[in-house]
Amino acid sequence: HLHTIFFLTSTSYFHQPTNQTARILTKGEFQPEMQQQQQPQQSQQASLANQPQMRPTPLFGGHFSMHLPTTYYDLSQFRQIPDHQEVRADTVKDHSVIVELVEENDGVPEDALLSFHWRKLCQVNQCDNDKEQQVMQIVDDSKIPTSNLKVDYKACCIGMQRIAKARETAKNTVLVFLTVLKLKKYATEVLISMNLPIEVDIHSSTWYNGRETSMTKEEQEYWFKVYTGMLDSFDLRDASIFG
Repeated sequence: HLHTIFFLTSTSYFHQPTNQTARILTKGEFQPEMQQQQQPQQSQQASLANQPQMRPTPLFGGHFSMHLPTTYYDLSQFRQIPDHQEVRADTVKDHSVIVELVEENDGVPEDALLSFHWRKLCQVNQCDNDKEQQVMQIVDDSKIPTSNLKVDYKACCIGMQRIAKARETAKNTVLVFLTVLKLKKYATEVLISMNLPIEVDIHSSTWYNGRETSMTKEEQEYWFKVYTGMLDSFDLRDASIFG
């Protein structure tokens, strides 16, 4: 059966956006309709024992940089990625990190900006049904490290979404860390998300690949620490990208 989850996707999960609006849920409202299925006995305990090796990784042609695990590869080598996105995926696990540069949303108040981008992500992933997404926690600003980059606003949330991989109907539960950074000087918002499948449907290709089938609370907390380390290393190296 699918294990109980505690708590914004491998990029292979991405679909085209819809016009529907997602509603942010409270923890108690999240009740995914999942079939009772037998899973192989697998664990991610090794990820706790073996911390990933990190290396500085140039993004957007070297204009930005961020420390990422050495096992992450540039997905643009295998599929077309929009110019305003950088996508890195793990060579073994079905994990990914997406960095996106978007035009500043002047019409969205800052206290609603994180919710706005979460809803947009739900639309992209076609999981804006009330039973298929939720924000579990808003992270305190003091716990969002950005020591290498001067930002005018920052916000981060931990949530989960029920997402089907491209061309598949089976939906997996994906733990999503989403951070929004506003750079007013450049009229730009930076979105940095990390995506970790924590419940895998038996009919998903991820299942057959023998990848993650569950993730404990401790493992989720561990990966959030890895994620905040990435945020802290994020740096603007060359502002000429903004013209």
